[in-house]
Amino acid sequence: MIYISLLVHENPEVIINQLENINKFYDKCEIIMHLSKSSEINDDYMEKLIKFHGINNVIINPERQNTSWGNVILGHISNINLIKNTGGQGIIVFHASNDMLISRGVQDYVTTKKNAFNKRLLMPGGYWWPAHAVFQDKVFVDFINSFGSGAIFGSQIEGSFYETNILFEIVNLIEKNNLLQSSLHYTREEIFFSTIANALGYEPEGFPYVYSEVHCFDRILWKKFEAIDRITFIPQNTKNKIKDYLNKKIFEDGDYRVTTDNIDLILNKNINFLRKNQYLDDGNNIWKIYDVENIYAVKRVNRDMSDPVRKVISAIQ
Repeated sequence: MIYISLLVHENPEVIINQLENINKFYDKCEIIMHLSKSSEINDDYMEKLIKFHGINNVIINPERQNTSWGNVILGHISNINLIKNTGGQGIIVFHASNDMLISRGVQDYVTTKKNAFNKRLLMPGGYWWPAHAVFQDKVFVDFINSFGSGAIFGSQIEGSFYETNILFEIVNLIEKNNLLQSSLHYTREEIFFSTIANALGYEPEGFPYVYSEVHCFDRILWKKFEAIDRITFIPQNTKNKIKDYLNKKIFEDGDYRVTTDNIDLILNKNINFLRKNQYLDDGNNIWKIYDVENIYAVKRVNRDMSDPVRKVISAIQ
């Protein structure tokens, strides 16, 4: 069985839209839906709404975790444990409330590859800030060092997937060794699963299948960071202020966002577009984000039914 670990927290109409989107492109799957602890949506109401729309492959996780930014891993771990405790076996795919599937073939890709995640080697000194945080997480670093190599890998969480037995083993180690005890606030879900899988000797057969605007933002920003860092006569504290300004300015400008044109390019498998964005330079390591032949979803799609990108995707047959 393919299980979709889906974390949601707002807008029931959009949640239904996403469930229908998943079922449009997956012929057979079970969706394990986790509602955030902060969500005002009632479980009973959501369950009735799901049934009203004729959706019968959703299990609402009765356990609610705080899944605010930096705590997303808690929701996925809760879903993984629910699958384990109910005797589930198969493959678990991670999805977020602001991504959507856009093309067929995803089910075959998942069942064929079985395990897909990035091996984004993290080293001190790069531009990706969660890497700075993880190296300060002594409990996690010491745990990974106990395996020998001590290599830490990042991976996009959306569209990554693992066989259930691997994730059961990973979650058991996380809980047994209390790896979430650090007060540091960073995106553990993008580091823990891929790093521990590697430490246990598991290799990915594929890549996450979601095209994410996050990497587009990073690419634009970090190219400017590189240019700033090449300037020798500007003091470091001034450089940092310029970088902070650029971070806010690029975020506000929104040139990195997924558009309907991007969706057309992906659906038409425009190789020039896909290859141009296939790799990312973290400042000290270049890594491969996705396989150009296997992109089946996009992120970020606004959680708004009137959003143009959501409308275009919902109309795909």
